[in-house]
Amino acid sequence: MSNIIQLLPDAIANQIAAGEVVQRPASVVKEVIENAIDAGATEIQLSLQNAGKTLIQIIDNGGGMSETDARMCFERHATSKIKKIDDLFDIHTFGFRGEAMASIAAVARVELKTRQAQNELGTEIIIEDSRVLQQNPVATKTGTTITVRNLFFNVPARKNFLKSNKVELRHIYDEFTRASITQPQIGFKLIVENELQFDLRPGSFKKRVVQLFGKNYEQNLVEVSESSEIVSITGFVATPEMARKSRGDQYFLANGRFIKSPYFNHAILTAFEGLIAEDSYPAYFLQLQIDPRRIDVNVHPTKTEVKFEDEKSIYAILLSSIRKALNDFHVAPAIDFDEDRSNIDRWMSNNPHSKFQFNPPPVNSGNAGKSTGAAPKTEGWKEPLWSRPQNEPSRQNWQTLYEQSANTQDTSNPTAPVRLLQQESLAGGERKPFQMGNKFLVATIKSGLIIVHQNRAHQRILFERFNRQMQENKSKTQKKLFPEVVQLNSAQYRIMLGQLSTLNQAGFDMGSFGNNALIVNGVPEEISDENSELIIKRLADEFLADENRDSLSLKDNMAKYLAKSAAIKSGKTLNSNEVSALIDQLFACKEPYFALDGHPTLQLISMEELEQKF
Repeated sequence: MSNIIQLLPDAIANQIAAGEVVQRPASVVKEVIENAIDAGATEIQLSLQNAGKTLIQIIDNGGGMSETDARMCFERHATSKIKKIDDLFDIHTFGFRGEAMASIAAVARVELKTRQAQNELGTEIIIEDSRVLQQNPVATKTGTTITVRNLFFNVPARKNFLKSNKVELRHIYDEFTRASITQPQIGFKLIVENELQFDLRPGSFKKRVVQLFGKNYEQNLVEVSESSEIVSITGFVATPEMARKSRGDQYFLANGRFIKSPYFNHAILTAFEGLIAEDSYPAYFLQLQIDPRRIDVNVHPTKTEVKFEDEKSIYAILLSSIRKALNDFHVAPAIDFDEDRSNIDRWMSNNPHSKFQFNPPPVNSGNAGKSTGAAPKTEGWKEPLWSRPQNEPSRQNWQTLYEQSANTQDTSNPTAPVRLLQQESLAGGERKPFQMGNKFLVATIKSGLIIVHQNRAHQRILFERFNRQMQENKSKTQKKLFPEVVQLNSAQYRIMLGQLSTLNQAGFDMGSFGNNALIVNGVPEEISDENSELIIKRLADEFLADENRDSLSLKDNMAKYLAKSAAIKSGKTLNSNEVSALIDQLFACKEPYFALDGHPTLQLISMEELEQKF
């Protein structure tokens, strides 16, 4: 039998390797920017065409390469970072595998121009499909310029699996943000379709956070600083008021490298427990400095998944430092952090060569942060109806509410319940509906009480109104006396840009103002002018919280997000006229009994139930 095992040709091996390293245009951006950082660049410029599918160009002013190095950088496993096996456990750079440039050159046309400061001329190399087409001396500035054209031109299947430009740009923005936040001392520029999107000047870490995520963070960052033998933690967490419904503004940096860590994220959520809503996520920008020998970054080709030698100890210190920072900022209950810290230090001093034993709750625990104890019960006591989960109301239940007048009223008419409510109220005297706890609206009728959840009710009212107007193309806009500039963070800005046409169809009049800002000339009539900035930001968060981004173009989903963003929130005080108007408008809806999430908008407490409680 003949031999059948053979070595793969370099071109095929490179394309296989490219499948791990280069998954989409954002992968190219990540690898080349990291190389520029390792080259000592102080200015990095990224330019894109067609979401990186047609053109990705990165210009840096780093040290540049010699003619030999310029040719060698396209060979597989060629690197200047690793010389002996021990270097793998003492990594201080970003790129070290020596796979990036070879993988990119295997699936695109790459042009490289580079020059070292001591040389008069630089080197130009043009390589395509792993084949060098040209290599010439060239006059160029110090540093390196890499131009990647026609990504996946020779791998049609991979090219066909790329997403829309909007999705691919989002991934590129993510990589650009991760790289630039790790290096605040470096200036970054991002140019998309010849339009400048970011111009980040060198500065402090806090300044870079504000540049990337918006000026709202400037006065809402709580400084975190903790140092120990295991890890040093610096950076910022945002105040609870800045919590979002999406996880966008969450960054862990380990030795200057962006990492993902659900385990450490759990420590942050635990520290914020009781300070933010259960469906919200805190923002944080934290830098961990740790001995490179205690961390393994060589776990995954993207190098974002990292293993730590002593995760439990870092978890404990992280949790303690966040709680202390929040307490010092007077946004958390007072805790004796000195005692907590002294226990850690005392244990470390007694056990200098052992791992700190700490057993935080497991990340995948379903009961994390929840009390397991049962509340004491008193014999004969029944919990009030409005404080426990109720069955969803049905139309049959509401028919019994008005059974005394059912023979004389047309209950098939959506406005009939309004007339019934008014008649019963008048029959019992001038008892106007009133607000309770700045959250519920209470109306008294002969049959008992109606309790309305004001936020859910207003969501239903606005949803049907927005949906009807958008379907009929009759959305009305109230113009602002002076245009308003709304500053967003990078994630909010990107998602809003993709929805501008539909938003304007819904009654907005706004466009891009550049540098993560929108200019607003008008808003829908149903939106309060003085709250328009807050509503636009809430709207962006609603979009970001939706994983199925393609559905955002549908008009009914747009109406839903507008309604949720503009609806009266719990805690808002309403006068008697507003209370009455809200109830009237609710019962005029086609589906007055259910909110957008399926929960009931109101509950009925009959006279019989009230009598039973006494």
